[in-house]
Amino acid sequence: MSGDGFPEDGYANLHLDRAPLPPDKICPISWCEQFAVERGACRDAEGNLTVHCSAAKVRGSDLQPCGDYLRRRSIAIIQRYRLRYRLRQLLAAARLSREALGKGFSIVRFQPTLASPEGGSTLTISKTGFAAAVPGLLFEARVDGKLCPSVQVRSDPQLLCVVPPGSGSCLKVDVTPIVEINYGGPYSPLSLDIKLETLSLTGFAYKGPTIDRVVPAELPTSGGRLTLYGSSKVGVGQVSINASGQVACSVVNVQSDHVVVDVGPGTGSGKHLLTLAVFLAGPVVTELDTNGISEYPTWTRNESFVLNGQNFGPLVGAPLIKVTVGGVPTGARLCSEHTSLIVDVPPGAGGVALVQVSVDELTSLTSPSTCISYARPHVLSCTKSGVSGGYFAVSGRHFGTGISSSLVVTVGGKACAGVNLLNPHTKIEALVPEGAGTNLPIGVQIAGVDATVEASCSFSYSVSISKPKSSSIGPDSSEVINLFCQAQLARYYKNGIRQAELDVFGLPFTTESAKKASEIWKELEPKIRRMQNKVNKDILVNTITKAWQALKKTRGLSVEENPKSKKRNTT
Repeated sequence: MSGDGFPEDGYANLHLDRAPLPPDKICPISWCEQFAVERGACRDAEGNLTVHCSAAKVRGSDLQPCGDYLRRRSIAIIQRYRLRYRLRQLLAAARLSREALGKGFSIVRFQPTLASPEGGSTLTISKTGFAAAVPGLLFEARVDGKLCPSVQVRSDPQLLCVVPPGSGSCLKVDVTPIVEINYGGPYSPLSLDIKLETLSLTGFAYKGPTIDRVVPAELPTSGGRLTLYGSSKVGVGQVSINASGQVACSVVNVQSDHVVVDVGPGTGSGKHLLTLAVFLAGPVVTELDTNGISEYPTWTRNESFVLNGQNFGPLVGAPLIKVTVGGVPTGARLCSEHTSLIVDVPPGAGGVALVQVSVDELTSLTSPSTCISYARPHVLSCTKSGVSGGYFAVSGRHFGTGISSSLVVTVGGKACAGVNLLNPHTKIEALVPEGAGTNLPIGVQIAGVDATVEASCSFSYSVSISKPKSSSIGPDSSEVINLFCQAQLARYYKNGIRQAELDVFGLPFTTESAKKASEIWKELEPKIRRMQNKVNKDILVNTITKAWQALKKTRGLSVEENPKSKKRNTT
């Protein structure tokens, strides 16, 4: 800008030079050009504006040096960009701190754990993300909605704040990052506070009344009245009781040394009332209502019974109820809060099964009155004969599932080894014990209960495979018949006849057992031929022949068939 100044009267030349900055950034030049044109300025050949001013029209105070104006406008633009840059920087720092607050340690520690209800104590909150690396980044803290008068960051994981007065437990502490921006000169200052998203921390508590003891020490699950003995500085109208586990509590009476409260329904133990744990009583079974059923089958038929007692809990605590019958988990549902359950009868192992109820990890005691009885086992049939060491089978009803039970099988009073439950509830197999005799009684015991046995069920020993019986008179006819038939079936089995896959005793043939049967008969046959009593010999041979023909007919083997022939067709 150049010119001769402004005389009191006359004209003066004022030249406004173009600034070297881009046109879109030069707000002052545009304004000056507009001002000059309005006052009759004209542009010369070099592009400068020339203003002819008259003292009567334009006073010197109406115009200002263009250089000063540009200088002031440039400073304003620079300050604006500085403000924008600083704002971005502070917001980025606050955003990083907020992310660190949200992704810090999962456990927030408060020191002290209990603050004074009068306030004024310094609370230390340990959690990452509290670092104020950039000036202008502050934190605001509120305890249960009340603003803390002073907040400062001591180190990265620790925030120190002065606690306001208050009371209660399980309170929420809200921490809010704040970006503080100061802008402007001393005559026109500008201050901005930008609050970011608040982080809520739970678990803060004020010191409360001291409880020394609780009477009674246990309550039924339906709830009841408690008397809390201790000391408190709070007034009568300010006492409130909070219990964990969503158990409702209400204050009935407040005295200087005790408070009477009503506790609502609940389950479990260790429910905290302020600073002292109160225990709810465990379940108690008093009666089983089976609706006249004395025994249940060992397999399920959708049977159920009613269990009466105490402290089974409310309906809201039904998922915490667990019932076992004879150690087997089963379904149960409340039909009356705290006092009655409907229990499903599970497939059982037989005998007497104890019933136990657990509510929130508290288990009822058992007694002879807290049990049900399964039906007595019954034997319908068994393998008729066999040899020592071989397997024989017993079929019947109510043999149980074999879970937590003792299966005992006897032959002639001798216990069998290798007892195994082939089919749940219906079939058992066992090894024949050492012994001899015919028509021996069969005994079965399930879970300490003796089975009833059909009169037709008996067992007879065959001649020992390793030591066949012989005498001068001759072997026993029944034993000889079994050995002969066993040897003949073994010959058919070796030739692949399907009807001979089972031996005389109904057990599957093996290569070893078929070979053994042939060897025994080969050893016994000469002794039969040498029998001195011809009558007995003829009777024995005829008996053997008839027995074999009957067995062949039963098995579907052709009478004319020769096992050694290549034709294996059977009728």
